[in-house]
Amino acid sequence: FPASQAGSAGRESRASAGIGLSFILLGLVVTFASIYHLATREAPEDTVALLVLTIPSSLLLLLLGALKLHVATVLKSRALFEDGVCSLGAGVLSVGIFASVFAYRSDRKIWWLDSVFAFLIALAFILYGTRIVRKYPCLTMQFWRGEGEPKARAADLRERANSSDD
Repeated sequence: FPASQAGSAGRESRASAGIGLSFILLGLVVTFASIYHLATREAPEDTVALLVLTIPSSLLLLLLGALKLHVATVLKSRALFEDGVCSLGAGVLSVGIFASVFAYRSDRKIWWLDSVFAFLIALAFILYGTRIVRKYPCLTMQFWRGEGEPKARAADLRERANSSDD
């Protein structure tokens, strides 16, 4: 399917841009939630349930992220690589929740640790998402429709013309 390779480059770019926007959105949501928890001095609740949930989610997200990075490297897929980073980031966030809840159970004075850790991870998400998104003209409808890729379209048309001559 060589004729579709030019179109797949455009889809890969749009997928990367979408993942970058997801990083930014996720980072903003976690930032606002962590600021709210810090401002209201909200301590973790039901720490047993949090511990039970964060252990398997940490392991699964970290494993999933590592697998995505491996497959992305083999396939040379930028979008899958960025998705793998997102899974790893979510895994690290789960590890942070686990560690902070465990610490909170030992010392109630560090109720803020969970929110501070989440805030720092959220900032990393926003920065990484911005780094991804700034490569693409995300604010144009032409980009999302696949119309903003003249080189890819020209290559696609040349390939189709060459294959119709055969």
